[in-house]
Amino acid sequence: MGIRGYNSFFGVFETYYTAHIGTLSSRLTDAGDFRIAFAAGTLLNYLSVFMASLSTTLWQLLLSQGLCTGLGNGLMFTPSLAVVSTYFKRRRALAFGITATGSATGGLMFPSMARRFLGSIGFACAVGAMGLVQLITLVMANLLLRPRIPPRQSGPWIDLASFKEKGYLFFAIEIFASICYW
Repeated sequence: MGIRGYNSFFGVFETYYTAHIGTLSSRLTDAGDFRIAFAAGTLLNYLSVFMASLSTTLWQLLLSQGLCTGLGNGLMFTPSLAVVSTYFKRRRALAFGITATGSATGGLMFPSMARRFLGSIGFACAVGAMGLVQLITLVMANLLLRPRIPPRQSGPWIDLASFKEKGYLFFAIEIFASICYW
């Protein structure tokens, strides 16, 4: 596999884990364990940046950024949307849009930081500086995000009775098929 294949790996793993770990983290949020999911995501995200600053080979960078960042984002993204949605009855879509723009803001800021710092302080310190910014903002998010609605009584992890409803059954089949053939 050429270097282009390795570059594509990062985004594939990160996107996959961010999208699919959301099912676990949303279930934790429903059960009232929002803080656990979000704190674990914060820890994994910071760990990924810290390990990336120590990496010396491409596979180490792939593991730290592709795996840990994807898992961390998956544990944080869905619960943060769930908490934000409880505060808005009207204009909920606007609130979701503003919440999701945080990743775009990081997409603008971190490349600028990397370009500025890579030449002057080196790779490890540049990634460490970006990790510090990420840690500060995620700690603030951990302190400020509070679920407004108390958790509902949690049922079983998988409710088999819901498969008796035709609409839900067809929806589940479609989601399963799209995941299998994506």
